Amino acid sequence: MGFLKTKVLRGFLNFAFFTMQKLVGFLLFLLLSNQTTLLAQKQDNDSLFSEARQLLERSMPDMAIPLLIEIAEQNQQKKEIVNYAHINLAEAYRIKKEYKKATGLLYETLRKNSLTARNKAYAYNRMAALYNEWKDAGKHRRDSTFKYSLLCSEISGEHDFLKLLASSQNELAYIYRLRNDYDNALIFCRKAYENFYNSEAYPNALNAAINLGGVYLVLEEYQKGLQLLDTASQFLNPDEYQGLYMRMHLRKSDFYIELSDYKSAFYALDKARKLQSSVFEGRMDKQINEMTAKYDLKLKEQEIIKIQHLNKIQKQRAFYLSLLSIALIITLFILIYIFRLKQKIRQQAQMIISQENAELKADLDFKHEELLYKSRELSKATSNIISFNEALKEIKQAVLKNDTKSALEIINANRNLEHNWDKFQFSFEQVYPNFMGRLRQKFRNLTKNDGKLCAFLLMEMKTREIADITGISESSVSKSRNRLRKKLNLDKGEDISHFLKRFC
Repeated sequence: MGFLKTKVLRGFLNFAFFTMQKLVGFLLFLLLSNQTTLLAQKQDNDSLFSEARQLLERSMPDMAIPLLIEIAEQNQQKKEIVNYAHINLAEAYRIKKEYKKATGLLYETLRKNSLTARNKAYAYNRMAALYNEWKDAGKHRRDSTFKYSLLCSEISGEHDFLKLLASSQNELAYIYRLRNDYDNALIFCRKAYENFYNSEAYPNALNAAINLGGVYLVLEEYQKGLQLLDTASQFLNPDEYQGLYMRMHLRKSDFYIELSDYKSAFYALDKARKLQSSVFEGRMDKQINEMTAKYDLKLKEQEIIKIQHLNKIQKQRAFYLSLLSIALIITLFILIYIFRLKQKIRQQAQMIISQENAELKADLDFKHEELLYKSRELSKATSNIISFNEALKEIKQAVLKNDTKSALEIINANRNLEHNWDKFQFSFEQVYPNFMGRLRQKFRNLTKNDGKLCAFLLMEMKTREIADITGISESSVSKSRNRLRKKLNLDKGEDISHFLKRFC
C-alpha cells in the first residue's frame, strides 16, 4: 500500500514538473512576443507621426486627422505620445480653420500635469498661431499671440528646442510688424530664419524668409529680400512644396514691382498662378488616390486582424486548458487538505468548547452561591430592621399605657437608627451594585428618602413592609410612592418595580 502511494505521488510530481516546464516556456514566449509587439508599435507610431506631420506641412489636415486619432487611441497608457498627438490634432483643426475646437483641445492638454517641457512649448507655440489667425477671438487676440509666443520662447530657449524657438520668434516678428515696430520685427524674423535654417527645417526656413521679405519690403531693402528668398528656396523641391513656392513667387513679384522690373514681376506672378492651379489639382488627385489606397489597406488589415484573432483564440484555449487542468489538480489536493484540516479544527473546537463550558459552569455556580449569600445578608438586614421597629412598637405601646411623654419622644426619635440603615445599604449594594449611582445620575432631584423607597420597591416589598421598616403609616408610604412616580416621569399604570430594574 505504501509503495502504491509513493508511485502515485511520484507520477503526480513528474506531471506537475512537466506542466510547469510547458507553462514557463509559454510565458517566455508571451514575454518575447510582447517586447516584439512594443518595438513594432513604437516603429508604427514614429511612422504614423512622420506621415501626419508631412500631411500637415502640405496643408492636408483631413488626411492627417485620422492618423493622429489612431495614434492617440492605440497609446492611451502613454501620456507623452497622447499629448503630442492631441497638439498635432489641434494644429490640423487650425489649418481647417476650426479655431474653437483647436483652442479647446490645447487648453485641455495644457492643464495636464503629465505634460513634458517639449510638449508644453509646442502647445504654447500652436496656441499663439491659433490666436494669430483667429479673427473672431476678440480684441485681445494679438496680446494672447504675444503671450503664448513668449512662453514658448522661454521654455524652448531654456531646453534648446531650436525649431520651436524659431517658430515662436516667427510669431513674435509678425506681432511686431502689426505694431509697426519694424526694428524688432526684423530682429525676430532673422532669428527665426537662422534657427530654422540651422535646425535643417528648410520648409519652415522658407516660410520665415517670406515673412522676413515682407519686412525688407517695408524697409525698402529689395535686393536683400530677393537674395534671401533665393537662398532659402535652394534646398527644397518645388513639386513637393508648391504652396510655399507660390507664396515666394508672389513675394518676389512685390520686390520686382518696387524695382520697376515689370517683366520679372510678370513671370513671378505667372509662376505663382500655375503653382496655385497645380496645388489644387494635385491635392484633389492625391486625396482620391490616398483614400482609395487607404480603403484597400483597411480591407487587408481587417483580414489580417481576423486571422490573427483566430490564432490568438486557439492559443488562448490551449493555454487556458492547461491552466484549468493544473487548477483542478491543485483544487483536488486543497479540498482534501481542507477536509482533514476542518476535521482537526472541529475536534479541537469541541475540546475547547467543553473546557469553556466547564469553566463557565463553575463560574456561574460560584456567582450563584455568592448572589444567594448576598441575598441572605440583605434579607437578614431587612429582617433586623423590621424586628427592631416591631420591638420599638411594643416599647411605645408599653410607654403609652404609663403616659410617659418624654420616653415616647425618645423612642420616636430613635426608631430608625442610622446604623441599621447603613448595614442595610451595604448589603443592598452587594446584591445591586451601583444601582443608586445610576439612578441618581438619571434623576438628580431624588432625595435620600426617595433613594431608600426605590431600594425597597426594587426588592418588591409591600406597602405594609415598607411602613414597618420606615416607621410611617401605610398611607404616607403610598403618598411617597406617588411623589416618586412623578419624579421618575412614569406613565399611569406603568409598574415602578419593573422600571427600577432597568438600573440594576
